[in-house]
Amino acid sequence: MTYQTRRRNYKSRRDKLERSGKVIKLISLFGTLFLLIYGWFNRVRIYDWVETYFY
Repeated sequence: MTYQTRRRNYKSRRDKLERSGKVIKLISLFGTLFLLIYGWFNRVRIYDWVETYFY
C-alpha cells in the first residue's frame, strides 16, 4: 500500500464557503419556486384569508 497524506483531501475555507454558498442558493431557489407554485394553487384561499383582516 502506498502512503496517502491527509493533505490530498484538504479543502480550503474558500472552497468550503463556495460549496455551501452554492447549496444555499440551490435550496433557496427551489424553496422560492415551491412557495410561488403553492401560492398560485391556493391563491383564492390566501386572498380570502387576507380579506378577513381588511374587511
